[in-house]
Amino acid sequence: MLVEVAPWYAHIANYLVTGEVPILCDQIIRKCVPEEEQQGILSHCHENACGGHFASQKTTMRVLQSGFCWPSLFKDAHTMCKSCDRCQRLGKLTRRNMMPLNPILIVDLFYVWGIDFMDHSLCLLATLTSWWE
Repeated sequence: MLVEVAPWYAHIANYLVTGEVPILCDQIIRKCVPEEEQQGILSHCHENACGGHFASQKTTMRVLQSGFCWPSLFKDAHTMCKSCDRCQRLGKLTRRNMMPLNPILIVDLFYVWGIDFMDHSLCLLATLTSWWE
């Protein structure tokens, strides 16, 4: 079975011939951004008050949801996130750098007893309930 694959420039040729804007599968019409505006859009989607210094995939999705795109978007977002000083300082810790997790000892009622000697009498005290006998 032969499957014909359209060349990568087919949607550009269709636009030049018919004037019809290509719509991608998510039905969002995106504006192709010139090179001098790309860094500003990336920094806005990565560093603004609602941006939150997310990783490169989340930053790329925010750019795409804003209606912009360019050929090297994924590579540019990855480069920007790797060079962001704040992301490098406050990024997630790897498992190698994390402190080990130690389980907490669970103590039941009357599990631990303390003994006090008061003069000539014996006083027993349950440490968890403070019940004494």
